[in-house]
Amino acid sequence: MNTFVLDNINLNLDTILLGGQSFSWCKINNFYYGIVEDNIIKIRQLGNKLYWQTFPEKDNYKLFYSYFQIDNLYKNLNLIDNLRSKDDYIRKAVKYLGYLIILKQPIFQTTISFIISSNRNIPLIRQSIQNFCVYYGEKIIVDDIIFYTFPNLDKLIQIDEHILRYQTKIGYRSQYVKSALEFFTNQNVFVQKSDLLSIKGIGNKIADCIAVFSLGERHVTPLDVWAKRALETYYSINHKIKYEDCQKWLQNYFGRENVAIAGQYLFEYIRIFYKTKNFP
Repeated sequence: MNTFVLDNINLNLDTILLGGQSFSWCKINNFYYGIVEDNIIKIRQLGNKLYWQTFPEKDNYKLFYSYFQIDNLYKNLNLIDNLRSKDDYIRKAVKYLGYLIILKQPIFQTTISFIISSNRNIPLIRQSIQNFCVYYGEKIIVDDIIFYTFPNLDKLIQIDEHILRYQTKIGYRSQYVKSALEFFTNQNVFVQKSDLLSIKGIGNKIADCIAVFSLGERHVTPLDVWAKRALETYYSINHKIKYEDCQKWLQNYFGRENVAIAGQYLFEYIRIFYKTKNFP
């Protein structure tokens, strides 16, 4: 396997890969396996080293460096260090969760995944994504484990909406997936958030998920029920505040380039501890 040396940095791969950013990863025998379009990434951290490999094409450095934003790794970690001093809530979240990074995922897979995620919990989302891959992806065997790649646009556009709905168990979201498929069929230029909002079923929250986890936007964070709960619990921001006004508050408070990573910390932290009210 290939190695990437980290300078005494312990990335929290459990939260990065199995939390709210992506729904196409699993952990088997202490390795993480991720479906990235028609590729599989295998990764593990031991000490200060990341061990990784890609399949079916071996040693795909371009995919690995892009997906994990390796070129920006230390810049992002410096931002996190600076956030520690912002307030007690972020300091506690960073201390508990360790170092998080924001992945840069393929736009098509990310869009379909977050459309499916609407009004569902993470286990259900993962199951639906798995159904997508099993029914419409290609089988690939890695370490004697059967995986299925994420289906491509050409394959999905041919599937009838009703078949899509019942095979993948995504319910009413199938019409939104179809809308996204039509969008990408006709899209020949760089995708922006304003473009995404033209897709049926995509509002500000899902558009911001895609903007942050695929387009690399730093100045926004997805404001779902958990994010709003964190802002209300920690900062007394009324959950009924307008979406755009809430983003402006975050930008003013954390600084524009820090909003995405600060939001990710608050989201993951409160999701773990909210029920107990026992925030360490």
